[in-house]
Amino acid sequence: TPSKAGRLAPRGLEALAEAARVGVPVLALGGLDDGERVDAALAAGAWGIAGVRAFVDPARAAALVRRLRDAEPAR
Repeated sequence: TPSKAGRLAPRGLEALAEAARVGVPVLALGGLDDGERVDAALAAGAWGIAGVRAFVDPARAAALVRRLRDAEPAR
């Protein structure tokens, strides 16, 4: 994502799933500016999401929060 350009390479969904298998809550961070990516992160085992750009626009932020609220299983 632009806020981390040149600092840290994206790890991807496989690394997220591996981290989630440890058994502690893991947050997906970065690149979650659309609902499909949020769904993929949750399906990979993320307990929730964190971000910067995804929450700058109030309408986009509300849509992502609704998506999290409605995600299965309930978190």
